[in-house]
Amino acid sequence: MHIRVVLVEPAYSMNVGAICRAMKNFGYFELRIVNPKCGLRSVGAYKGAKHAKEILENAKTAGSLEEASRGCDLIIGTTGVKLRHKGTIRGVLPLRQFAKKSGYYKKRKLALVFGREGIGLSEDELNKCDLLINIETSPAYPVMNISHAAAVVLYSLSQISGGQGEAPASGAELRALKRMFSGLSARFERKNMRAPVAFKRLISRAQINEQEAKALLNLFRLMECELSERY
Repeated sequence: MHIRVVLVEPAYSMNVGAICRAMKNFGYFELRIVNPKCGLRSVGAYKGAKHAKEILENAKTAGSLEEASRGCDLIIGTTGVKLRHKGTIRGVLPLRQFAKKSGYYKKRKLALVFGREGIGLSEDELNKCDLLINIETSPAYPVMNISHAAAVVLYSLSQISGGQGEAPASGAELRALKRMFSGLSARFERKNMRAPVAFKRLISRAQINEQEAKALLNLFRLMECELSERY
């Protein structure tokens, strides 16, 4: 499983360095940082990174989550809060469940996104994620330090070797499904466009295989042709 770690607007150099250290501990080396709010070459960053300085020095910055995750098949967001706003479509999967099924993603490139210290990811950023995962913690204090959360998630994913099974839908097929569904939805939804977000989360959680993806793509093409002829 190829994982790119994405940090959104980190504010503390020590946390960035500690995440680099955790990445090297568990065999991950690709880091993107969106609009960093701290010094990436500071004493604190290097102190936190210890012997993972090369990850820190090779980290690339980006101006947005879209830029940082470009080239990845799926965007996996992390959140410490399961539900923030009633009107937001959200499907948060506990880390242990995601880890058990993550063999499905072993041939995919994933962007693993961690939000800002304190406030996490914005609603817009959360909606850009294909899947949201959550570390189950004590209700008395559910929000973890970002570097600790990164270490837990990376450890959990590093333990998965991935089993045999049906060929999963490719990244290109998943992107085509999302694109075609969004196009169909746009014919009927005039406001909010919540259905595409729900569909994106649904197919990510369902972990559809290649044959299922092709069946859905064929159905969507038929629907598009039928609608074009009628309207």
